[in-house]
Amino acid sequence: YLSSKRRVSVKKPLSSPVLNSPNLSRRNSIIAKGSQIEKITSKELETVISNRTTPVLIDFFATWCGPCVLLAQELQKVAEEQGDKLKIVKVDVDENPDICSTLNISGLPTLIFIPKDADKHAYRTEGLLPAHKITEVLGKL
Repeated sequence: YLSSKRRVSVKKPLSSPVLNSPNLSRRNSIIAKGSQIEKITSKELETVISNRTTPVLIDFFATWCGPCVLLAQELQKVAEEQGDKLKIVKVDVDENPDICSTLNISGLPTLIFIPKDADKHAYRTEGLLPAHKITEVLGKL
């Protein structure tokens, strides 16, 4: 039982070598400069899906979400590997709560894999996936 009068001291701050790297902050690691990955709004999402000529990978993320930041690095690897064969877009859940409610996005990060062929079903995953697993799912589209 913890009372409001008890204090907890932390001698050493909690840290992550990846997240505390001087070259990596949460904001700038979500989408790397010069990246093929595009941050879009919920309004733009419909257009991206309707006009797709390749499979589309949608990443629902938040800047405060540690696994989302790590996933951004994995998505960058996939983008470099796939090139023009795949469109990757990111939707910030804090900036677009309407689409998150509509799609029942409750866990972060959430990935939705939309195949090029509109007759095929989309895949959905929640949680951090390594690049090779993302590529594996893309192979099933």
